[in-house]
Amino acid sequence: MGSGSQPHLLGDTVPPVKLTRVLLLSVLVRKEMASSPGSWFSSCLITLVILQMPAHLSGDVSKFHLAPLGATAELLCPLSLWPVSMPMQIRWLRPSQSQRSQTVHVFRDGKDRDEDLIPEYKGRTTLVRDIQEGKVTLQIRNVTLEDRGPYQCQIQVGNLSREGTVTLQVAG
Repeated sequence: MGSGSQPHLLGDTVPPVKLTRVLLLSVLVRKEMASSPGSWFSSCLITLVILQMPAHLSGDVSKFHLAPLGATAELLCPLSLWPVSMPMQIRWLRPSQSQRSQTVHVFRDGKDRDEDLIPEYKGRTTLVRDIQEGKVTLQIRNVTLEDRGPYQCQIQVGNLSREGTVTLQVAG
């Protein structure tokens, strides 16, 4: 499972864009050091510039997670929560090609909400928020093969909204 598109057992993979940046970085550093051995500073500068490049030009962050059939999947939202003093809304959705996205879990005004949820997920999801770490995790109990696929995490504070995508792979 060394490919950037395959799930890693611990839940995260190295995105293909990051691998591209690392390869580009190593080629540039080698070329720079071969042309002038005393250019350590410029090699470091190239490294910093490449590592600061955005990993996803669309602004959408993607991750893969693997869960055994029948177990509890923990989908970590690839966005970090920024310090918030206003009410916040967190939505987890199942994006769909043929219809509008379907809601898996909603947290709004400090409470989990049941409105407009996909029936297959009612009673099977829990939202775990770690404000100090800035993390939001969706837990899905009793994972089935039908749960495989992309999930979208949307975080909204006031008029600001960000989203990221997580792909669940089910083993079994």
